Amino acid sequence: MLGPLAAHGAPGAVTLGGPKQRTVLALLLVDANTVVTTERLIDELYGDEPPDAARKSLQSYIANLRKAVNTERELLQGRPPGYLLEVDSSQVDALVFERLVHQAHVMLDSDPAGARDRLTEALALWYGTPLSDVADEAPSLRQAVMKLTELRLAAIEDRIEADLALGQHRAAAVELESLVAEHPLRERLWGQLMLALYRCGRQAEALRAYQKARRILGEELGIEPSPALRELENRILAHDDGLDLAEPPPASAELAPGRTVRGYELRESLGEGRLGVMYRAYQPAMGREVALEVTRPDLAAGAEFARRFAADAALVARLEHPHIVPLYDYWREPGGAFLVTRWMRGGTLSSALRRGSWHRDAVARLLGTGRIRAGNRASSRRRPWESRSRQHPARRRRPRIPQRLPHWCCRGGANHPGDRPSSRHP
Repeated sequence: MLGPLAAHGAPGAVTLGGPKQRTVLALLLVDANTVVTTERLIDELYGDEPPDAARKSLQSYIANLRKAVNTERELLQGRPPGYLLEVDSSQVDALVFERLVHQAHVMLDSDPAGARDRLTEALALWYGTPLSDVADEAPSLRQAVMKLTELRLAAIEDRIEADLALGQHRAAAVELESLVAEHPLRERLWGQLMLALYRCGRQAEALRAYQKARRILGEELGIEPSPALRELENRILAHDDGLDLAEPPPASAELAPGRTVRGYELRESLGEGRLGVMYRAYQPAMGREVALEVTRPDLAAGAEFARRFAADAALVARLEHPHIVPLYDYWREPGGAFLVTRWMRGGTLSSALRRGSWHRDAVARLLGTGRIRAGNRASSRRRPWESRSRQHPARRRRPRIPQRLPHWCCRGGANHPGDRPSSRHP
């Protein structure tokens, strides 16, 4: 449910049928282990003016769903005056998410590290907008999506609360800047941003954040900030010692999975290479998984790197070629440089080589018959723009691109830090 509706059984993915049939299953999932009446299902599917064949169509949808999901035991049952979907809470991702978030919230004050682990696990269950393929088909599904979305934001706020308790205020400040821009009316996020900035020694910026929150709340809602937010401003003005951590833990150089960086949720660290750390991440705004590479801070701080990073990345982002991994986003800040590319599946180059040597023809196919450059050598004399210029004569003027494509743009397997050719480029 925490993305497009999907079901999985022992054989693999379950075929759920067309939009109306999928909507019936979603309605039963939202009220799992509760009888949903036939009248309500018809009303949700067809509104105030159902067709004459509505009941017969519903019976057909139920019969098809029974064949699809009742493979091991009778999950979908007829129970007068309607139908019941009987599932264990561990079988539905939304129910697992709600349970983990509740557990984390209870233990947040006493065990922030444990709470953060549970919240990280819970947030990793999301793979898109909840029920995005059927949410518009029924009013109650839209309400369920709103509830899940609100719970997700509360989980992010709790996870940031745990981060602040564990001394991760510098990383939290970066994340909170993007969160308050996306959700400017959530006062808890503004308070967390003010505290994170203050603990970073940025008192003036913390106070400016309060003034910005006050202005937005006044313009949008016509209200003043809550007493808690006003009290936090006064404590920051007074340099209240209670705002500081008693024993700040040592800072970690590596971003932890579960953190959000500029709207990208880090799901898994794939490993550290010579140039930095590669993560599998999730972009909620687009509902897709991506690969996010964080370049080492010492490398990103170099003058030559800083001079070339933005220009080279911008050029690569404009390249269109089937054998160049698309570059979705890039930016540089004091903590490092960041590159967001397509998440590549199918195993790593190193694992493929361990299975046996490759023939030259296979390598040529992998590299697009030599139409891109890899490392210090060109695998053929043709460049990406040359093959395209034959199809588009108006584009014969050769664009300026880096002499060597950066290591992260050559396509050939899964994203993995150990599979990159040597490069001085970002």
